[in-house]
Amino acid sequence: MDSLFFLTISVIFMSAVIGVYTRRRSLDGCLKDFAGYQVTIELTDGRLIWGRLEVFSSGVELVYRVSNKDTRGHEETSYILFPAELNTIQAIYRYHDELIPERQAERLRDIQRTYHPSFYRRLRRNLRNFFNTFRDAFNQSIGVAMSQVKKGQGAAVLKAQNKNIASIGDKMLGSVANAYEPILERYIGHRVVLEEARSEDVIEHPGILKEYTASWIEVLDSSRMAEHEFCLSEPDQLSLNRDLDFIVVREESDGEPRFSMRVENHGTERVFCKRLTSGDWSQNLEALLPAEGSLDLPLGELPAEELHGLRSATLPSEIAFRAESRTTGSEVAITPDGQSALPNITLVVEAARSVDLCLPRRCSVLRHGGERMDA
Repeated sequence: MDSLFFLTISVIFMSAVIGVYTRRRSLDGCLKDFAGYQVTIELTDGRLIWGRLEVFSSGVELVYRVSNKDTRGHEETSYILFPAELNTIQAIYRYHDELIPERQAERLRDIQRTYHPSFYRRLRRNLRNFFNTFRDAFNQSIGVAMSQVKKGQGAAVLKAQNKNIASIGDKMLGSVANAYEPILERYIGHRVVLEEARSEDVIEHPGILKEYTASWIEVLDSSRMAEHEFCLSEPDQLSLNRDLDFIVVREESDGEPRFSMRVENHGTERVFCKRLTSGDWSQNLEALLPAEGSLDLPLGELPAEELHGLRSATLPSEIAFRAESRTTGSEVAITPDGQSALPNITLVVEAARSVDLCLPRRCSVLRHGGERMDA
């Protein structure tokens, strides 16, 4: 009887250990690829959140580079989405120009590995697909083996643990299994076009199919032509991008201060500056900012309440929001007074940006296949 008792304890313990292990490792494969990178999450209500992505089996967390204070003065360092809230995500973007050089190099290596998978990479994927294809057969085999154990002495003792015994096979196979779809599998490493449904619109995303799961689909090396907003009241967001710098300048003219914003494009693609906005106020610009060029935008028509903040004598004559690689120090050049007194104005631009995407499968589908890059 002692041996049966220890066998029962062993079964319960094994089930618990496997359960804990698989729960810790059961991270979504697409989300896991973006873990540790600076990303932007777009929610279904149009809000944008950016930060370093941390992925857990119980949700995701975006860690801010700089802590924020809400309207009540509370310090906020991250934004957390639990599993039930993941369906509020419209898309996850990993912009190439927002990554530090080391991360940019990692991303480019990942693209090359996806195009030209190694023998080990192909073998690992084939083994995973093998387990997926014959998952039911493995489950039945493990069930038969366990039932034979229960036919021996002490069957009544083990019968109470029938649920724990039956779950061991599922948990063991679940640690190596994943969603498996032959059509999608065929295009791993190929150029494809995804269709994303947004209300009545359909947006196409060309790119390299990297991975898919039951809930997400991931493409690399896409180009997104879209509107992007840069708000002066969010200096952390301004400093994240690697191409555009923003310099707010105050000059004296006949005893009156005049204000302007110089936008410098250090990237290789031109940017179309569409408008400036501040609350209900908007000013059309329709100005082209060429690569390696700059553009001066007058701020004299801003609402009076926004101009009032710029008139503060505590502000320096020039406040620059530059990428860290172009600053003299380790941080973006922002004065403590300048961060809080700057106007709440937003520059809206349209540009093509290199981006990797992780899209929910509830609103996206692989629509067109493409050719694989020659080895």
